Amino acid sequence: MGLKEVLGQKVTNLSDETIANNALAVKASAASAYLAATLKAVTPELRQLFSANLTQIIGEHTALTQLAANKGWLNPYEKPEKQLFQTFNQSKEILDTYITE
Repeated sequence: MGLKEVLGQKVTNLSDETIANNALAVKASAASAYLAATLKAVTPELRQLFSANLTQIIGEHTALTQLAANKGWLNPYEKPEKQLFQTFNQSKEILDTYITE
Protein backbone atom coordinates (compact mmCIF):
# COMPACT_ATOMS: atom_id res chain seq x y z
CA MET A 1 0.00 0.00 0.00
CA GLY A 2 1.37 3.41 -0.98
CA LEU A 3 1.26 6.66 0.93
CA LYS A 4 -1.59 7.92 -1.23
CA GLU A 5 -3.85 5.11 -0.07
CA VAL A 6 -2.80 5.58 3.56
CA LEU A 7 -3.69 9.27 3.28
CA GLY A 8 -6.96 8.50 1.49
CA GLN A 9 -5.87 10.11 -1.78
CA LYS A 10 -6.57 7.36 -4.31
CA VAL A 11 -6.52 9.62 -7.38
CA THR A 12 -3.65 12.07 -7.64
CA ASN A 13 -0.74 12.93 -9.88
CA LEU A 14 1.61 13.10 -6.90
CA SER A 15 4.04 10.26 -6.35
CA ASP A 16 4.62 8.69 -2.95
CA GLU A 17 8.06 10.31 -2.95
CA THR A 18 6.59 13.77 -3.48
CA ILE A 19 4.01 13.25 -0.76
CA ALA A 20 6.70 12.03 1.66
CA ASN A 21 8.96 15.01 0.89
CA ASN A 22 6.08 17.43 1.41
CA ALA A 23 5.13 15.71 4.67
CA LEU A 24 8.74 15.97 5.87
CA ALA A 25 8.74 19.69 5.12
CA VAL A 26 5.45 20.14 6.99
CA LYS A 27 6.74 18.17 9.99
CA ALA A 28 9.93 20.27 10.06
CA SER A 29 7.90 23.49 10.03
CA ALA A 30 5.59 22.20 12.75
CA ALA A 31 8.58 21.19 14.89
CA SER A 32 10.04 24.69 14.54
CA ALA A 33 6.73 26.23 15.57
CA TYR A 34 6.33 23.96 18.60
CA LEU A 35 9.93 24.56 19.65
CA ALA A 36 9.42 28.31 19.52
CA ALA A 37 6.14 28.01 21.40
CA THR A 38 7.78 25.78 24.04
CA LEU A 39 10.58 28.25 24.60
CA LYS A 40 8.21 31.22 24.81
CA ALA A 41 5.54 29.61 26.98
CA VAL A 42 5.18 31.39 30.31
CA THR A 43 3.41 28.66 32.28
CA PRO A 44 4.72 25.16 32.98
CA GLU A 45 1.44 23.64 31.74
CA LEU A 46 1.73 25.32 28.34
CA ARG A 47 5.41 24.43 28.13
CA GLN A 48 4.55 20.79 28.85
CA LEU A 49 1.76 20.78 26.22
CA PHE A 50 3.96 22.29 23.52
CA SER A 51 6.88 20.07 24.47
CA ALA A 52 4.72 16.93 24.21
CA ASN A 53 3.52 18.00 20.77
CA LEU A 54 7.11 18.73 19.72
CA THR A 55 8.16 15.24 20.82
CA GLN A 56 5.32 13.71 18.81
CA ILE A 57 6.20 15.71 15.69
CA ILE A 58 9.86 14.70 15.99
CA GLY A 59 8.81 11.05 16.21
CA GLU A 60 6.64 11.38 13.11
CA HIS A 61 9.45 13.14 11.23
CA THR A 62 11.87 10.38 12.25
CA ALA A 63 9.50 7.67 11.00
CA LEU A 64 8.96 9.47 7.68
CA THR A 65 12.70 10.00 7.27
CA GLN A 66 13.34 6.30 7.87
CA LEU A 67 10.65 5.36 5.35
CA ALA A 68 12.07 7.72 2.74
CA ALA A 69 15.61 6.40 3.31
CA ASN A 70 14.42 2.78 3.10
CA LYS A 71 12.62 3.51 -0.17
CA GLY A 72 15.70 5.26 -1.57
CA TRP A 73 14.00 8.65 -1.80
CA LEU A 74 16.55 10.16 0.57
CA ASN A 75 20.22 9.31 0.63
CA PRO A 76 21.46 10.97 3.82
CA TYR A 77 24.99 9.60 3.55
CA GLU A 78 25.65 10.71 -0.03
CA LYS A 79 28.09 13.53 -0.57
CA PRO A 80 26.33 16.92 -0.46
CA GLU A 81 27.38 17.66 -4.04
CA LYS A 82 25.70 14.47 -5.28
CA GLN A 83 22.55 15.23 -3.27
CA LEU A 84 22.41 18.72 -4.77
CA PHE A 85 22.92 17.33 -8.28
CA GLN A 86 20.13 14.77 -7.76
CA THR A 87 17.76 17.44 -6.46
CA PHE A 88 18.60 19.67 -9.42
CA ASN A 89 17.88 16.85 -11.88
CA GLN A 90 14.58 16.00 -10.17
CA SER A 91 13.53 19.65 -10.28
CA LYS A 92 14.47 19.87 -13.95
CA GLU A 93 12.42 16.75 -14.75
CA ILE A 94 9.40 18.19 -12.94
CA LEU A 95 9.68 21.52 -14.74
CA ASP A 96 10.14 19.79 -18.11
CA THR A 97 7.03 17.70 -17.45
CA TYR A 98 4.84 20.67 -16.62
CA ILE A 99 6.24 23.01 -19.25
CA THR A 100 5.63 20.53 -22.09
CA GLU A 101 2.04 19.75 -21.00
